[in-house]
Amino acid sequence: MTSVRATRKSARIVNRDTSIYKDSSDSEESDIAANKSDDEYMAPSDASKKRSRGPRKPNKKSKTVNRAAPKSVEELGTDFEENLLYKALSKPDLSTQELALEWIEEYIENEENNKDSELIASLVNLLLRSCGCIYLLQPHDLVNLESAAETIGELTIAFEKQQYHEYPFISNNKDLKFFRKNVCEFFEDLIYLAHEKGILYQGNEDEEDSDEERETVLTSPLMNKILTWLTSLSSCTVRPLRHISTTILLTIQTKLCDIVVSITATLEKYQRQLSNATNKNKGNKKSRNGKADAISKNINIYHNHKETIYEYFGEITETTFIHRYRDVDASIRQECLRQLGQWMIIYPDFFFQSSYLRYFGWLLSDPSNHVRAEVTKVLLKLYKNASNGNQNMSIGFRQFTERFKKQLINMSRKDSDFNVKYNLIVICCELLKIGFLEENDNLQITQLFFYILDYGSGFGHASDEKLKVELSRFINLVNLESSKVELEKYSIFTENYESPQFGNGHGKLNINDCLKTKNLIKFLKKAYDNYLKNKPMTESEFPKNRNFTPIATIFKSLYRLPSYTKSWEFLVRYLLFDLSSVNFHPKLGDIEEGNVEVTEFKKLLELSGESDYYYLLNFINGSITSIFSSNFKRSKEESESEENQTSVSIKLIDYLPAIQKSLSKSKDQFLIFLDLWNVLLSSSSHSDNIYMMFQNMGQLNVYNDITSKIIGFYQSYESIDFENDVIFKVFDEYFNKLLLNYDNHMSPVQSIDSNTQTNIMNTDIRLKIQNLLQELIAELKELFSSNRPAAEFDGHEVYDDELETQKAVINTLIDASNPLAKLGKLGNYVNINEYISNSSGNNSIIELMIYKVLDKLDIEKLTGQWPNTFLQTIDRFIASYKVSLDFILVWNSWKLETLIYAPASENNNSQNHYDIELIFDDVIFVLKSNFKIFKSFFSSINCIHEKSCSSSSFISNENAYLMIEKLNVVKTLVAAKVIDIIVSMKVFYIKFNSNNNFKNFNRFFDDIDGMGKYIINSIPTEFQNELLNIFLYKESKLANLLDIELDRTDNEDVNFEEFYNMNKEQEHPNRSGFDSDDDDDFNADASDEDGERNEKMKAKAKLDELKKQQKKEGEIWLAEKDLCVFTVKLFTLIHLSMVNDFVLNRLTLNGEKIGGLYYKLLKQNKEHMNILKNGGQKTSNDSVAEKDNTVMTASTNVSEIDLDLDIDEESQVVS
Repeated sequence: MTSVRATRKSARIVNRDTSIYKDSSDSEESDIAANKSDDEYMAPSDASKKRSRGPRKPNKKSKTVNRAAPKSVEELGTDFEENLLYKALSKPDLSTQELALEWIEEYIENEENNKDSELIASLVNLLLRSCGCIYLLQPHDLVNLESAAETIGELTIAFEKQQYHEYPFISNNKDLKFFRKNVCEFFEDLIYLAHEKGILYQGNEDEEDSDEERETVLTSPLMNKILTWLTSLSSCTVRPLRHISTTILLTIQTKLCDIVVSITATLEKYQRQLSNATNKNKGNKKSRNGKADAISKNINIYHNHKETIYEYFGEITETTFIHRYRDVDASIRQECLRQLGQWMIIYPDFFFQSSYLRYFGWLLSDPSNHVRAEVTKVLLKLYKNASNGNQNMSIGFRQFTERFKKQLINMSRKDSDFNVKYNLIVICCELLKIGFLEENDNLQITQLFFYILDYGSGFGHASDEKLKVELSRFINLVNLESSKVELEKYSIFTENYESPQFGNGHGKLNINDCLKTKNLIKFLKKAYDNYLKNKPMTESEFPKNRNFTPIATIFKSLYRLPSYTKSWEFLVRYLLFDLSSVNFHPKLGDIEEGNVEVTEFKKLLELSGESDYYYLLNFINGSITSIFSSNFKRSKEESESEENQTSVSIKLIDYLPAIQKSLSKSKDQFLIFLDLWNVLLSSSSHSDNIYMMFQNMGQLNVYNDITSKIIGFYQSYESIDFENDVIFKVFDEYFNKLLLNYDNHMSPVQSIDSNTQTNIMNTDIRLKIQNLLQELIAELKELFSSNRPAAEFDGHEVYDDELETQKAVINTLIDASNPLAKLGKLGNYVNINEYISNSSGNNSIIELMIYKVLDKLDIEKLTGQWPNTFLQTIDRFIASYKVSLDFILVWNSWKLETLIYAPASENNNSQNHYDIELIFDDVIFVLKSNFKIFKSFFSSINCIHEKSCSSSSFISNENAYLMIEKLNVVKTLVAAKVIDIIVSMKVFYIKFNSNNNFKNFNRFFDDIDGMGKYIINSIPTEFQNELLNIFLYKESKLANLLDIELDRTDNEDVNFEEFYNMNKEQEHPNRSGFDSDDDDDFNADASDEDGERNEKMKAKAKLDELKKQQKKEGEIWLAEKDLCVFTVKLFTLIHLSMVNDFVLNRLTLNGEKIGGLYYKLLKQNKEHMNILKNGGQKTSNDSVAEKDNTVMTASTNVSEIDLDLDIDEESQVVS
């Protein structure tokens, strides 16, 4: 008997199919092999116990019948008998407890007669039907437990032949969503009732078995059969069978955890009773002994129950969990981890050990997002239990945390799944609470906030906000902890010294708040510096949010936490506080001269340096923005409290002049103040409008003074990067608010009664704007009229007087770019032509720009005789040239705007007052000058290419490559702006050609030597070819990156492949993500052992290859976007019939080969043209004319003619 019992479990293991069905994840074989030798990961000894087997009946071996595979239950007809448990559990309102009780009672009755096979078959068949299997086992199939694997194998073959499979257990059908819950609850109730009825355990509880007997006879016949058949199903090759059997086995183990907790509590109770019963001081001896014997018997019974459940734990873990946690099916792996987490929480004494925690560590790098999310979800629960004191931080959990902490932090910053990233950030908060994070860890985690602000998380705006909330909580925890340490350090000082300026009274600063704010500044400063140091270079080329106030945005999130709510006024007072006037006095006695403690503590509170003021101002900006934020949901109590927009604005008005005065010397600080001022101007409510509040409080002069200083700062500000300058961007927002109603001379009171935004303009401010415009125009006239020296360029090339003139032209263009940019931005809201035409002097600034700069500019001479030095200056030249072209577009747009709104009625016909030839005379000269420059780019590029191939060339191949790249950028820029000008003129011509009273309208547009050659028919063929050449260059660049061979037309005399075969600039490794310096210093830190060094070298090589691939993907995206944007420009000409058919034919030639976004763009354009040509009721010209007319008449912001063209291009590219 003993030998039979001892071999039962091993026999089942031998018969069990141990197939793993494993993914090619790097989280399994290598990690498992590496970790099996870890001392801290020891398998539990309880799992090695043996248990008895069921009755053997080898002569009744049976097999399933092979026959033609039916498709469904309906096809079987009346021959099929549905499983009763399946039918019952398919009802949503079923009581699973009653069903389980009925089954248990019937089992107990039949077990006595050895007729329990039918009931076991009903359980197994329930699982089969839950998977949609129509092949059911008969009772005699389940008699021989040793043939279980063979029986399941035959069943698997039959199931695979089944043509139709329905899987109710995981069905998303709303009529079956309850089914899985019913099945799991049924087995839970079954196990619990088996425990209650005693059939979960072996033998009669009243019998006294020997110690050896109890050790070997533990598993009950019921559990023996259930575990045998479910274990066999869990290792079969059919995923649904594996999934449901594994789920049920793990669910059984979870219920066993609940039971063993109850048994343990009962055991402890009996242990206490036994201790009391054996107490010699209580009762007589005979009574004590009798009571002690009864209690001891109960203890033995419950101890036996506990040992039996421990064996079930070991059996289910060894036969199912350790194989299924790495199953090929991610849902099975996920279920294993979910249940393991439940075991650890319910019964940590057994499962909350290193031997089980290691599975979470191994699956942290699982390829499935769902599995990783489950791992982090369970770990989050465990860490919350530890940080809340609900569960002790065991040695195994500490070892696990120390081992995987770095991986957890890295995944919180780099993982591609939102749920994983979110869970890990919260885990980091819990790790911080229990003291597992060091300062460097805190800085790394906080860098993720800055990264999200720059690039976004990639999961959408709503997900970004959720991540920012948790990161704010993390930063708050870090700050509270560091402030606590600081306060404890100086607790003796604060207890013995006092100051009249500090305290909790009105008008006093709280020392604790000062220390907390100073520590937050210190921490965020260090975190942001580290972020900028490790900022990903390759990703900086991608579109990003360009958040220029990251610190303010972080504090905006922090402000919603209880620690910072209502702190805005304290922050303002701290910013303006003069710490030099503070005196600390001992509460007892006199202060000593030069007291070191006082000096040190004052230094601790003092804002040191400009950066501290900058950060504190950002905090103020973030807090005010949070209060004024429309999507910041407040409770009714908060809305009615002191912290609402109106009350905050009233208080803030008193502080604004002092704030503005203290920041006038710092560009960065002024930027934050201006952003704050924009927030205050953004109020949609008239009652909360800052202008109205100044006026109502009788302080309009203060408002005007602040506005005057802002305008003065704008006038004196010098930029070197007009495209990306954040100050210009903030001023764009400011002028959009200030000048919105510039030409509408309404008073603030009148605007209140209207539905438009409240006016914030008055006469004094209007005069300041007019003075600004006049001074900028005067400055430009002086610049263009004077002879600019070329001394600031120190080229080593030999040059003549003509080259000296070219350098002076470049200097003039660069120097004029700042006032031109400022004037152009104001021109987005104000008709600058009125001031240009009314300015003193014979020539306008447009005429001076044409004659002094554009007509004299000779690109061929600059690139031919001065290539290397010009290359150093070309970026500033491109930026300045773009500013000039943008200004010309704004200037011409106002001309068109004025003419479009000129009345043409009989009563008021003012069109005849406008002479088209006089108005657009300068436009012709602008086009001619830019066409001359545009043509010179082609000859310059050819010349550079020829010289780079010559052995006597004084320009290197690398510089030649860069120069050609830059010239192509300028060429594209000029082409795009010229297209915008001629398209706007074409639209104007289409709109008024048939009906207008303008003077000389027809003569101007019919002049084939002037505007007529661009408007009447197609634009000149030479210009079309040059535009197509730009396209060919961009197409070839993308094809080179994609490594595809393009088709060419017969008349294409270009070979861009030669250009790309030139000596390109050397590849430099770029950082990606948040790479640490450890990657760069890898050789210094490598182990002396060759094996470890080789592994690190392989890892580094893999990382370098990934970075190279990411860089190439970035280059492809930029090249494809560049091609698509320029193609949209050409589509504009095509839709207006301004180019010949060969242009469109060439655009579509390689569409399918290039594919991607470009091909999608071509298809959209083709569909659009077909609709206009065949299906639409409007002609192409009419539709385009109507569209562009809408653009020009939508608002008084005439620059939108150009801006909307650009927006249309971007929107088409993005879509």
